[in-house]
Amino acid sequence: VDVDGNGQISYDEFLDFALHKPEGDEIGVLHEKISREVRDNNTDLVGEFRRYDDRGRGVVSVSDFGSALRRVGVDLTRGDLEELEQRFAFKKEIDYDLFVAWVNS
Repeated sequence: VDVDGNGQISYDEFLDFALHKPEGDEIGVLHEKISREVRDNNTDLVGEFRRYDDRGRGVVSVSDFGSALRRVGVDLTRGDLEELEQRFAFKKEIDYDLFVAWVNS
């Protein structure tokens, strides 16, 4: 909450905190949106990610991750993609089997 680290919560810092949706709700909304679109379109998400996985390592780059989702009709904002990257990326790559398991959970 104390963004500037001065030991006090300013009015602006308080407003940012008070008006921001909890992270759990954000990721829950993203999960529902992606799951619904994948399910409704009968999308082979793993197959789409494999198109971008040249080495067959089970990972895609962060930029290919967004491209693959767009190709299957999952249109997310930059903020949504960043939220997913924070949760699933390691060294700028995303394990797509892990992501697809989350989508299908």
